[in-house]
Amino acid sequence: MELLGVLLLTAEACLGPAAASAADPARLEVDPPKALLVGPLAEQQISVRLIRPGAGAVDVTQRVSLAGAQPAVQFQNGVISARKDGRYRLTLKLASGRSAITTGMTLDVRESESARPVSFAAEVVPALTRAGCNQGACHGGQFGRGGLKLSLLGYAPEADYAALVRDGGGRRVNRTRPEQSLLLLKATMAVPHAGGLRLPEGSLPRRILSRWLADGAPAPLASEPSLTGVSASPSAAQMARGDRRQTRLTAHYSDGRTVDVTRLALIQSGSEGVANVDGGGLITAAGSGIAPIVARYQGKVAVVRVLVPFPRPAVPLRWKTTNLVDEEIGRGWERLGLRPSEEATPAEFLRRVSLDLTGTLPTRAQLDQYLQDAATRPDAPDRLVDRLLQTEEWVDFWALYFGDLLRNTKKTSGEKGMWALHNWLRTSLRDGKPFNQMVGELIGGHGSTVQDAAANFYNAAATPEDLAETTSQVFLGIRLQCARCHNHPFERWTQNDYYGLAAFFPGVKRKQSPTEVLVLHTAEGKVDHPRTGSPVKPHTLDGPDLEPDAPARPAALAEWLASPSNPFVARTVVNRVWGRLMGRGLIEPVDDIRSSNPPSHPELLDRLTEEFVRGGFDLRALMRRIVTSRTYRLSSRPTRANEADDRYYSHAISRRLMAEQLLDAISAATGKAERFPGLPASYRAISLPDPSLAKVGLLDTFGRPTRATVCECERSNNPNLSQSLFLLNSGYMQNRIADEGGRIAQGVRAGASAEELVRDLYAATFTRYPRPDEMKRSLGFLAEAQNIREGLEDLLWTLLNSQEFLLQH
Repeated sequence: MELLGVLLLTAEACLGPAAASAADPARLEVDPPKALLVGPLAEQQISVRLIRPGAGAVDVTQRVSLAGAQPAVQFQNGVISARKDGRYRLTLKLASGRSAITTGMTLDVRESESARPVSFAAEVVPALTRAGCNQGACHGGQFGRGGLKLSLLGYAPEADYAALVRDGGGRRVNRTRPEQSLLLLKATMAVPHAGGLRLPEGSLPRRILSRWLADGAPAPLASEPSLTGVSASPSAAQMARGDRRQTRLTAHYSDGRTVDVTRLALIQSGSEGVANVDGGGLITAAGSGIAPIVARYQGKVAVVRVLVPFPRPAVPLRWKTTNLVDEEIGRGWERLGLRPSEEATPAEFLRRVSLDLTGTLPTRAQLDQYLQDAATRPDAPDRLVDRLLQTEEWVDFWALYFGDLLRNTKKTSGEKGMWALHNWLRTSLRDGKPFNQMVGELIGGHGSTVQDAAANFYNAAATPEDLAETTSQVFLGIRLQCARCHNHPFERWTQNDYYGLAAFFPGVKRKQSPTEVLVLHTAEGKVDHPRTGSPVKPHTLDGPDLEPDAPARPAALAEWLASPSNPFVARTVVNRVWGRLMGRGLIEPVDDIRSSNPPSHPELLDRLTEEFVRGGFDLRALMRRIVTSRTYRLSSRPTRANEADDRYYSHAISRRLMAEQLLDAISAATGKAERFPGLPASYRAISLPDPSLAKVGLLDTFGRPTRATVCECERSNNPNLSQSLFLLNSGYMQNRIADEGGRIAQGVRAGASAEELVRDLYAATFTRYPRPDEMKRSLGFLAEAQNIREGLEDLLWTLLNSQEFLLQH
């Protein structure tokens, strides 16, 4: 039987005459236009927007109320619930003065008075999660709280049921007098509770808990449909500062059911400076940029991408593109209302790309040559990039980078193994070995760690669990550590995923001989799930299970990792390389790729990844694509219009030179090369295969990693007082500046003019020549010194302590 009703929604604030003008065909848009409520606790979050052609859309969800008497239907803050079954035609009305705008929607209500019991897994656990009871700071922590231990965010409903109903002598649940259950009394503060009020009067979690207790606290059923995913509507929103937008979250189940779970989900902003969100999913734009609004429900994640443009610039975007990088970055600027800085000077570009690709400052001769080329050849930047990519310095610098990720040290691999892996990296890079092949060889490596250098990968991690975490973070960009003890709280990865990856490695054995380590891949061993105690079948992330007795399990994993169809490996290395060259990853941190940490430019990451795979996983081609873009060549000097931008690449991102770059740059600028005991004189800091081979205070002071972890965060580029004191006052710096064989002493002995000596110091430190005002001040400073050498030493000390020298810009 169809019941007809009218739901009148009345605006509390006047929207102006345009809202009801016949000349302006404004209309209401409701999402969803049809709603199905099943069960006595069901409700539906809707969003209502006023659409005015030429004036955009305004969210009016929170500004409407139920005007008519509808005892069977309740409406509050955009949430609809019902007490009686039937099919309702609802008229949504927005009033402005004496006029109104209306639209319709349908509501189908079923089983509103049914006695079907509340589901513990599908309703009670989400209610506890929303109330905060199973958070890490409360009963979901490692040791629980107050004698009650729940699984973090409800990843183990069976264990949670036992903890609530059976443990503690069953005192938390009173089946005879449900309203007197300690679980309810504490959470409602009817009795003292250290966690405070968790279930306010009338809240959905409170109604769910009360109904479940009244039903006799039924246990979870294995036959219940499983949650397959969640979706957010809208999935993307463009807003102006101060705008509001209602979002809603829908759960999807294996039996085809969909349920609105907006008021049971955990909804947070990934960038509150851009947009914040309340517990009901109402988003408010606070600043400019892009913010992910992350909704989590029972281990599933949905993201709303909110874009809030910067103040609209007065000039249009004039941006010629011949490179996919520039196309996608330019589209982002257009959407955000950003305008790029001017292009860097040829000297700035030379310094930047030399440091980024080779870790090395250009020489004065290279500066002169490039300035001449840039003045006469339009293709000078591309020619420079091609030359740098073929240098031994490029090989050294990127071998250093990947050596950090693989934690290559003589402590873990022995001296021979360390050198073998370092030389393997250098040879692989020099020869242009496809990156996926490198990954496959590392995971598949076995035998002698001297003869099969890639097998040293297995020396940096000792257990199947450590190997799973290392493999995941280094090659997949996924921090899987959280899933070791419980399902990942911020991502879809479960304990079963964690131990399924670890199950590839129990057969890895190491045998130590007097001269080397032997890595063996056997079919022995198993990995047990810590909660169930049962063996876990090896399976890749998002991949199928493998038989637990399949031989050479790492070989199967290596095949999956090296496959061009692998969904993670190419995307991860593209993001890592972009972050190293551009100062910030498209996903940041670069080794924390997850749906709740989306990329700033998803289309660009997709296109770069697709091109990288099509091109045969060629690292040089990837780097060439990035550094030959106009985006890469932008100046680091922001304009008034883009000075607030720190992640959309409208100007180059300045950052401090990494420790090894800085040491080599100081050596080059002072003319005093660093000598590393036991290594050839030609070795520089970027050539070092192991941090322990160079006991240089500057390297440690400026954040060189010890290679103890796989996280890129182990390398610190953050400034601190110790660094300033080292550069200003250390004997190390003074000795290099004043060395008899150094740049200044040689220049003075050669009889060069003061002007030429000043030009040489600027070229050696800043990769440019002094401007007229700088030359005038420098010559005046030298004239006041006791002698020219002392004056030059003070000048060089000043240049070495300047931001222009210390920063990559």
